[in-house]
Amino acid sequence: MAKRSLHFKVSVKFCLSTAQRKIELSGEAYFEVAKNKTHPFIVVSNEQLVEVLGTHFNISNYTDEGSIKTTLLEGSLIVTSSRGKRSGEGSLGHATSRDLSYRRDDVILKPGQQSTFTHNKPIEVKQVDASDVIAWKDGKFAFRNESLESIMRKVARWYDVEIEYQNNQIGKEILGGSFTRSEQISTILTTLELASDVHFKIQGKKVIITK
Repeated sequence: MAKRSLHFKVSVKFCLSTAQRKIELSGEAYFEVAKNKTHPFIVVSNEQLVEVLGTHFNISNYTDEGSIKTTLLEGSLIVTSSRGKRSGEGSLGHATSRDLSYRRDDVILKPGQQSTFTHNKPIEVKQVDASDVIAWKDGKFAFRNESLESIMRKVARWYDVEIEYQNNQIGKEILGGSFTRSEQISTILTTLELASDVHFKIQGKKVIITK
């Protein structure tokens, strides 16, 4: 059995065969997958493949982020790349657990670890607070030691606004905090102003950030 919670603007394609359970994900989703060695659960996100070994995990795959983040809460899973695989193995074809398991760039995550997959780069792994990562499931923004630029990408997706910076350096400021997604965007921006050296101006569907 696989339980899943989906973020907004998510695209999911399913392939449920007798040999495997496989989906293709664009956006963000949280999964709880029961162990089943005879029916592996595989998630395809662009060039990243995740083979699930019975686990709770979150995948964030947004085009504006430039990378795919996979966070493990419980159990274990294998993160690998579809680069160089035979035709059909990187999509909803017939890749098997064996096809996905023997690559030099495979990464096996442990609970509390997050992998970052970036095109043409090695997969990176770091320790994170997983509760922050899945805060979206409970209708919250949560960030810790995160750049303003990264925070505002999340705000832009949720409130469907465009972000404009006075200069590129503004977005590098590091902040932390949490908000509920039911709050008005003006409330969130006011709080960020108080915690930083930046100022926000809302013009229709655009947020302008200045020093």
